[in-house]
Amino acid sequence: MKNIVKLFCLVFIFSILPAFSLEYGGTFDTSAKFTIPKDSFVWYDVNTLSGFVKHNLNEVGSSYIAAEALAALKFSGTYDSSASASESNTYFWLDLSLLKYVNVFSLPFGNLKLSVGRFGVSDLTSIILDQASDGAYISLDMDRVVANAYASYTGLLNRQFVSILNDTSSTYTYEAKSVYAFASPYIIALLNVQAPYLFLNQTVSAEGIGAFGAAGPNGDNSGYNRFYGSVGIDGPVLKDFSYKVTGTLGTYSEAEGVFLLTQGEFTYYPPVLSSSVTAKVLYASGQKDSVADFRAITSKSANISYQEPEYSDLFTFGLLGTIKPLANLLVKAGCDLYFNCAEEFAYNGLQLTAGAQYQPFTDLLLSLSLGSYFAKEEDNGAIQIALNALISF
Repeated sequence: MKNIVKLFCLVFIFSILPAFSLEYGGTFDTSAKFTIPKDSFVWYDVNTLSGFVKHNLNEVGSSYIAAEALAALKFSGTYDSSASASESNTYFWLDLSLLKYVNVFSLPFGNLKLSVGRFGVSDLTSIILDQASDGAYISLDMDRVVANAYASYTGLLNRQFVSILNDTSSTYTYEAKSVYAFASPYIIALLNVQAPYLFLNQTVSAEGIGAFGAAGPNGDNSGYNRFYGSVGIDGPVLKDFSYKVTGTLGTYSEAEGVFLLTQGEFTYYPPVLSSSVTAKVLYASGQKDSVADFRAITSKSANISYQEPEYSDLFTFGLLGTIKPLANLLVKAGCDLYFNCAEEFAYNGLQLTAGAQYQPFTDLLLSLSLGSYFAKEEDNGAIQIALNALISF
């Protein structure tokens, strides 16, 4: 609890800095989600109040300190119609989601950007690593080549806002009702090199990531390490087409062999109502012979089925379409097919989704999404409805 008080004191210090150098604001976000698997009903409602401050350290804003703190109140419940049983819970969480110092240095051969503190980071695939962490990030932009290096520690994050995949040997535990529960501890290192517009406006990227098990306040992951090597290429094709393709090869402690992740997106932009049509394909390896189960660092659900599986032992492809019938209204719809790919290429399910985002005012965003997963195994099917309202002030 002492650490939480210290973190929020830092936010207060920013608020008393000279007014001419201070930017501040906040948001109120309320989200409700309803999932209906077979013979049961699962729901939650999360209400989040956040505030941010940014203090520029020079006139041009190339050096600054920024922070964001939030408080979240979550209500959740389940109902099992077959057993006529129900359960409900209330949670209250606090977090310092952002606290960073940024400085951009102008060099004769480019710009050097340094970021230190707590902030979000995403890898080349947006699947392996996609979360906040405490560390340092250095980016050297030399116009034709951009090099990035990142190192961080995850053990001081709030587990209520980030979930990290562990091995069975991990001793990590946490209390779901804790206001601030320290996250699973890892040391993360990332190196990334990009060549923007290397040829014909195409960008080529290469990236390496290591996640090393460490000790932390809520457990020990020592001895469990993961390594990833990724390459990617993206850019426009002709006038109204673009694409992005990535491939990853990696391994982890206890794995029998290497694991694979490949994905591609191909998008067409019809010249009508700011619309788009995207074809997607993804393969995440499963255990078979010398190939291991793919395992990411950040936990993410691959679909809305009852089991909410991770990206592992999975092949999927689908279509996503978006259109803006009004300047402040975005409508989208998608269809995805899922297959297991380890022992045999077996059909697993079909997912249909639809949604809309409406922004009637600059400071108000409303969204609705609907989804249904039609599983081969009936017990794994689910229907999901999500509502969200975001108010900025």
